[in-house]
Amino acid sequence: MLGAAMTAKDLFITNLTRLIEHSPMSRKQVAARAGVSYSTLSRWLENGVLAPDGRTKKPLQKICRVLHVGLDDLWVEDGGACEAFYPEKVRELYERWERLKADTTELSRMLDGWYNAGRVAARFRCEEPDLAQVVAKVKMLEDDGQVQVYLEGLLREWGLEEEDAYRRLIETTQRFLAAALPEEPELLGQWFIQTHPCRWTCLIEAHRLDHEAELFAYLRHVMAEGLSKHEAYESLLRLSRETPRKKISQPARN
Repeated sequence: MLGAAMTAKDLFITNLTRLIEHSPMSRKQVAARAGVSYSTLSRWLENGVLAPDGRTKKPLQKICRVLHVGLDDLWVEDGGACEAFYPEKVRELYERWERLKADTTELSRMLDGWYNAGRVAARFRCEEPDLAQVVAKVKMLEDDGQVQVYLEGLLREWGLEEEDAYRRLIETTQRFLAAALPEEPELLGQWFIQTHPCRWTCLIEAHRLDHEAELFAYLRHVMAEGLSKHEAYESLLRLSRETPRKKISQPARN
């Protein structure tokens, strides 16, 4: 039981910390699923929140939905919000199935599927923010939380192992993009900058390309050498992922 002398901020920090620790998710995964920035969640866990206000109420409600608790539970003193919610529910399911002498293999597979889907979706949003934004625009999703939920549902349908699911998610999104690639080098370059702002920034920061004119010149060169628009696009994706080296001058052929 929490001590009566604890302040409201202390109660908040203690309750939210324990809730996350007792869930099957990391802090980053909780933030991703709730559509709240990890830096915001970290700040709240470090400094606490006195009470929900106009700025904090909505994101805190999203976090509570992810953790299956009420907003007021973050400030309770009896520790009710800090029960090991997920482990208890999982144990309850397993015990019920064992009493019925049922095979728990399917239950384990289902729980693993949900857990892995959450991990893959969060990783995709973190490592491929440009592609995640494409998903949001195409599916008309309003925030990161909705993107996370949509991706998790898609990944559960696939039922693949974590690495296979991650690769397929990237490939599926890139194939969708490839179908809309412009034919002309300049238009393709503009499309790349607009669709992949993070990758374009990486190319500039790595000093592989200094400005748009160099990007257009590179695309004209590789496409004149025989690369299709899809191959030219894929070469830009590879270059934006590679370790910084000297500026590019020749295309990398498949």
